[in-house]
Amino acid sequence: MRFYRLAASSFLILLLSGIAPPPPAEAQQSASGDTTLTTTSQEVLLDVVVRDKHGRQIKDLKASDFEITDAGAPQSIKAFRFVSGSEALAPSSPSAGGTVAPAIAVVDPLRQIRLVTLAFERLGPEARVTATKAVDELLNADNSPNLLFAVFSIDQRLSILQQYTNDRDKIRKAVARVVSTSSSLYKSESDQIEEELKVESTMAAAGATIPTNSNGAPDGGAAAAAAMAQMTLNMLQLNQTLDRTQAGRSTIYALKSLIQEQYRLPGRKTVLYFTEGMYVPPDYKNDLESVIGAANRFNVSVYGIDARGLTTFSQNAAGGSLLSQSVSSSRSMQTQRSGPVTRDQATAGDRSEESIRANSQNSLADLSEHTGGFLIANNNDLKGQLRRVAEDIDTHYEISYTPAIEKFDGSFRKIVVKVNRSDARIQTRSGYYALPYSQGRAVAPWEMSMMSAVNANPLPKAIPFRASDVRFQDATGAPEGSVVIEVPLEGIQFDKDEAAKAYRVHFSVMAIFRNQQGAIEKRVSQDVPRQGPIDRIDAFRAGRFIYTQRVSLPAGRYTLETVVFDSNSGKASVKKAAVIVPPSAKGPAISGISLVRSVAPPSAPPAQPDSSDPFVFDGGKVTPALDETVKREAGGALSFYFTVYPASGAKSDPALTLEFLQDDKVVGRAEPKLPSAKGGKIPYIASSPLEAFKPGQYEIRAIVRQDGASASEHAFVNVE
Repeated sequence: MRFYRLAASSFLILLLSGIAPPPPAEAQQSASGDTTLTTTSQEVLLDVVVRDKHGRQIKDLKASDFEITDAGAPQSIKAFRFVSGSEALAPSSPSAGGTVAPAIAVVDPLRQIRLVTLAFERLGPEARVTATKAVDELLNADNSPNLLFAVFSIDQRLSILQQYTNDRDKIRKAVARVVSTSSSLYKSESDQIEEELKVESTMAAAGATIPTNSNGAPDGGAAAAAAMAQMTLNMLQLNQTLDRTQAGRSTIYALKSLIQEQYRLPGRKTVLYFTEGMYVPPDYKNDLESVIGAANRFNVSVYGIDARGLTTFSQNAAGGSLLSQSVSSSRSMQTQRSGPVTRDQATAGDRSEESIRANSQNSLADLSEHTGGFLIANNNDLKGQLRRVAEDIDTHYEISYTPAIEKFDGSFRKIVVKVNRSDARIQTRSGYYALPYSQGRAVAPWEMSMMSAVNANPLPKAIPFRASDVRFQDATGAPEGSVVIEVPLEGIQFDKDEAAKAYRVHFSVMAIFRNQQGAIEKRVSQDVPRQGPIDRIDAFRAGRFIYTQRVSLPAGRYTLETVVFDSNSGKASVKKAAVIVPPSAKGPAISGISLVRSVAPPSAPPAQPDSSDPFVFDGGKVTPALDETVKREAGGALSFYFTVYPASGAKSDPALTLEFLQDDKVVGRAEPKLPSAKGGKIPYIASSPLEAFKPGQYEIRAIVRQDGASASEHAFVNVE
């Protein structure tokens, strides 16, 4: 039996994450140990900034000057105070008549702390200069000891460069490290060429006259050049769509991580997000709303800063280009009488929808304005706007009330704040989602139905799917894993929109890890809304959705609960399985073995692989297959993936043995040489021709030996 090494390399997993926070005081435990969701009203805390028509803060208002409605219902103010950052104030407490709470004479950062999170995402040369000046302006504005700053970088993952500190020199040094990262040397030249291609492609689609030769016949060279221009433009736009989607996804998850853990501390909490624009893929619209909801629940205000400053091009240019290409493709489909449908034509609808979101400031403005901040953009001199930010952090009104929420149904509850001043301009949060809490964080809107399904008796089984937990290790040798959920889409309901000539599908997946006491240790989920051309519905329905998510857990025994919920049909399925997380290995180790469904090539620059995903390595991204049955076809191959972890400080290199067993007898063996480890890991893909297998069930066994110690893993496959 022959083995082929398709790819082998190493990767480093770096991601800021952690175990879900402990449950709030009002969370209850049932007799069985299952955590029930909080269903009581919770206090809403608002930071309110009031300015006059000239932009000056109004600082003499009383509680009686404010009127608050929550979901249209008037609210009684429970606590009210005017907060000045130069003072350290006691936490909010009910006060008779809405009077201002007294200040404490001694500064106590644990009582009235002010956190400013500086987050930078992939800035160009000019944007770095703008961002550096902005931070200097902010640092010089207030030297109070209870004003703490931290510095993070977002580039396909979240990295921290400086923990929260009031040492301004440390913050400046951390910012200098962030902005020293080089960008693509060829971006400007590539953008110019792309603009030229758009012109050529648009003219051709519009029916521009093709030059003729001396005989009056069409110039074949010109026609070929137009076709190549369209082909090259498609290449660029496909990569840009994939890059925007990947970057948008990582941005949303990074911001969510920055925001949702800040519930642990009181005080004014601010995120300054420096970027060159924020793109939210259509499929992640609900995730952005979840980030806004978390920020509003945990008293975090976001200020989006487009560090490009005053731009010389329209922010709608990207959307206009995509829409123009979509229109051109649709026109060509109407005039084309024969021949296959091109990919450009097939994706016209997708690009039309994407064009709506291509303005990179729209989502940034939504995130800022709905969380009590404001967008800073289209200005090379940020001093005035940063001065306003410093004032917001330093001085504001703090108001709390307790809404009478009868049902936590995930609906959005709009907050309206008014004052009895005709010239007042109010800046505060737009509202929040009526969601219960589980383990200290709000349940996302799409998780509500899945949480209900988990607690149903009997468990629903309406949708076929598979789930597994694959064990890996992190860079320190500590255990980690990746939960995998595979959903055959033929079990999901597809709704047709005949007028729009489109299909729509909407489902969600979730994984819950419970400890031996029944408490939730980790919860991960994803909402999956999709749509496409109605003539492609059968092809999409025949596919599979595969969700993978890195999960870190302490060593121990857990119960894994996996859920799939179909929003269109209201149906769900739940599975439970036992999971054992082993302690850190002292000698050589090996991850779990996964059958390989496919391997996507590495992303083209400027996109970078998501190094937090254990299935990503230098050779690309592995999509695991949970179906243990493979068909024996001519030219087919059985491929599987695992990672070898050499022992630290070993004298010899690790040696690998691969075996196939049938009926406990070895029917194939190989001892391929492993490449050198990088970062303490050796990701490895092995493949064997399926024609070498007779039908039946086989056990795949991988054994690694080093310095007299060994470790092994196995998996099963059924060959038909």
